[in-house]
Amino acid sequence: MLLWRNVSAEVSTQQEVAELVQSALMGDFGQRLALEDKHGFYLEFGRQLNGLLETTSLSLERISSLLSALAEGDLTVRMDGDFQGVFARMRDDANATLAQLTGIVSGIQTSATQIRSAASEIAAGNNDLSQRTEQQAANLEETAASMEELTFTVKQNAEHARQANQLAIGAADVASHGGSVVAQVVTTMSGIESSSKKIAEIISVIDGIA
Repeated sequence: MLLWRNVSAEVSTQQEVAELVQSALMGDFGQRLALEDKHGFYLEFGRQLNGLLETTSLSLERISSLLSALAEGDLTVRMDGDFQGVFARMRDDANATLAQLTGIVSGIQTSATQIRSAASEIAAGNNDLSQRTEQQAANLEETAASMEELTFTVKQNAEHARQANQLAIGAADVASHGGSVVAQVVTTMSGIESSSKKIAEIISVIDGIA
């Protein structure tokens, strides 16, 4: 009778373990082996199996929570817990991955800030260049207007010089003609003076005769 009970308990435990393993294979680590009716080896085996399932479930839940937070953009979350072996490596690797991502994102943010600053400087430089170009264009327009005015003034001065030259030529002609007239007057006056002398001599002779 006792042997039959032991065999029956063994078969029941095997079935429970098989169901637990099947659930674990399906991703369900929430099932546990009942320990109330276990004794001896099966009790210890059940405790160890439940401990394994608990550790695995806790580790996976922590990683799942970490990944969920990461998916929402939270890089401050970290995985904690006193794990051993592969579970400790999973915890450390997950935390190291988050630390690396945090550094990468921080670097990207810094680069983005620098790019924005450089873009602002370039925009300011372009604006300043545009203003300088507009000012230079205005200066060129003013210079062109001044050149046109200067050209007009030079043309006027040239015309005035031409007119003055013509007046000078006319004045020279007048002076030349005036000189000839004066010479003629002088000659005439000399003739008159000579005639006057002759008349005086004649009068003197007449007076002498009288």
